[in-house]
Amino acid sequence: MKNNLHGVYLTGILTEMCRRVDANYEDINFNKDKWYNDYSWSRVEQDKFLEWLSRHLLSMGPRRELCKYPSLVRSKKDRDKFAEQFASQFCWQLAD
Repeated sequence: MKNNLHGVYLTGILTEMCRRVDANYEDINFNKDKWYNDYSWSRVEQDKFLEWLSRHLLSMGPRRELCKYPSLVRSKKDRDKFAEQFASQFCWQLAD
């Protein structure tokens, strides 16, 4: 499935999420309700992803695409908070 509604940086982030659960980004229908319930990962894997996302947000490109006020998401604390907010809305469900 072509997911051409996403910007280049969001595509990269979603592709990384898919890679971590052995899913193919092109096979996920991100337009489907609750698409994030199709896969699950452990708390440890989610934490590793959040650390990756926080580091990814060091670059202005992803911050510009994802954040309303990208200049306010520069410190590690703010990047970590943004990553947590992203996870609460878009990450895979946690495995039991």
